[in-house]
Amino acid sequence: MLADQSTFLREAPTSPPHRIYERRLQVGVGVFCLLVIGLCWASFLTYLNQVETTTADQAQRDVSNLTLAVEEQVKRTILGLDQVMLFADLEFGQLPNDADLERWAAHIPYLTGISVRLAVADTQGNIVARTAPGRPDGKPLNIADREHFRIQMERADAGLVIGRSILGRVTGRWVIPLSRRITDREGKLIGVTVLSLDRDYFQQTFAMLDVGPGGAVTLFRDDGYILARSPALHGMHGHNTREEPSHAELYHRLKHTGVVSGRVRSPLDGSERIASFRKISGLPLIVGISRSIEEIRRGLEPSRERLNPAACGRAESASRADQEVGSAGLHRMPG
Repeated sequence: MLADQSTFLREAPTSPPHRIYERRLQVGVGVFCLLVIGLCWASFLTYLNQVETTTADQAQRDVSNLTLAVEEQVKRTILGLDQVMLFADLEFGQLPNDADLERWAAHIPYLTGISVRLAVADTQGNIVARTAPGRPDGKPLNIADREHFRIQMERADAGLVIGRSILGRVTGRWVIPLSRRITDREGKLIGVTVLSLDRDYFQQTFAMLDVGPGGAVTLFRDDGYILARSPALHGMHGHNTREEPSHAELYHRLKHTGVVSGRVRSPLDGSERIASFRKISGLPLIVGISRSIEEIRRGLEPSRERLNPAACGRAESASRADQEVGSAGLHRMPG
């Protein structure tokens, strides 16, 4: 009789207070699991955000430093070539011929190692002397329609004119034309010196800079036209970036501060980049260097993979196991 009573007590269903206690414990363990998982994710995302911010700040410093270095290099190159044209004005009291110009240019050390072509045009725009071969058909070359020539004709105080990048009519290559007036001994205008700098001279120099995949190094005129860019983009020379709403404010700030840094979206390819723009002192030029934000984030992928919330997953599994063990223990409790 007593044995039957003992068996009955063991097989009796768990009393309501025990069920309530068991449910509360399960809920508590579940909440604890969620808190652990949430804490892991919050720590993970906070760390990634800090890493991305630090990386972006470093990228901003890098492009700012590079911009300063490129500004100095471009400035030295352009001012050096300008000195050559100033010397030409002092050298020639009358328009030279091909032989005179070639002989004189051969004694200018600065022209060595720079891909340039020197030419002299009369006041009608006819090329009367050049250091490079003329047209294969022997026809005369006229540049009266070129911007860098017209400005010299229209303005006595034009000084150094840096024209838009143009496609050479003889070479078929893109060049950046520089021009200055030539006057006789009495100061009368007799022609224009034109120095055509091969665009690739700058682009090859820019290509050696480490701006990462998707980065860009660009030389602009201050009116928004692109003179050279690495990497080059189709149609870039006919695009006035100053007319783009996204860049209008940038040019306005450059005019007053000389340096602008931050995130910009390129009007040429639509990519968002961390960039620095610097107005080249004394010249109507701007240099811009940028790094791709997408590529910077892609560089953080190894960190994301290493810090993948596997630990959180393990914590979740461990907590779930603890919950199951706790629940199993409750089921084993005598009623």
